[in-house]
Amino acid sequence: MVDENTEDLHVYAEVLRRQGCDVRACGSFHEGRDCLEAGSFDLVIVSQGSHAFEGRPLLEQAIETDREVPVVVVATSVDIQAYLDAMQLGARDYIEKPLSASQLVDMVRRFPPPCASAA
Repeated sequence: MVDENTEDLHVYAEVLRRQGCDVRACGSFHEGRDCLEAGSFDLVIVSQGSHAFEGRPLLEQAIETDREVPVVVVATSVDIQAYLDAMQLGARDYIEKPLSASQLVDMVRRFPPPCASAA
C-alpha cells in the first residue's frame, strides 16, 4: 500500500492488518518502487493525491513487474483523465477516498491471492 498521506496510510494499513493481511505500508512513491523491486505482492494499492496522478509511475512499474497482480488506485479526488489513464494502464479498480473500514476490506476481498482459489 502506497499513500503519501501518512494518516490514511496508517489507518488503512491497520484495518487490513486486523483482517489478517500482511501489509507493507509505504509513505512515498520512492519507497513503493523499492518495495516492488524487492518482493512480490498479492495486491498493490496506490494513491492518487491530485490531478497530476503522482502514483502513475508506480502503477506502471507494478503492471510491468507482474501483469497478474491486481493494482487498485485510491484517489483523493476523482479525475476523469487519471481514471482513464489508470484503467488503460491495467488498474483493476479506481476508488475515491475516504474509504470506510468495511469498504476497504470489501475491496481487498475482491482480489484474493492466487493460491487461495487453488485446490
